[in-house]
Amino acid sequence: TYSQRDIVLGKVKGYPAWPAMIVDPGLVPATVQIERPTATKTTFYCVQFFPAGDYSWLAPKDISRLLPHEIESYLNEPAKKRQDLFAAYQVA
Repeated sequence: TYSQRDIVLGKVKGYPAWPAMIVDPGLVPATVQIERPTATKTTFYCVQFFPAGDYSWLAPKDISRLLPHEIESYLNEPAKKRQDLFAAYQVA
């Protein structure tokens, strides 16, 4: 399970896993709350992606914890990276 303010990697179909934070669903805009899935067998977490601030509702299978040493490792890796993804890791 995840708690509010946990830093995670969120996976949305068609995009690479992206740094995000678990947020309080009661504090997100109404337009985001309306999109909350109604499935009863799965808990969905509201995540806010870095750095743009986009929201998504993700199932636990699409989320993994992002630990500080993993962030540092990504930032220090010399390989070419997408600028927007690199910026997201910097915020995380």
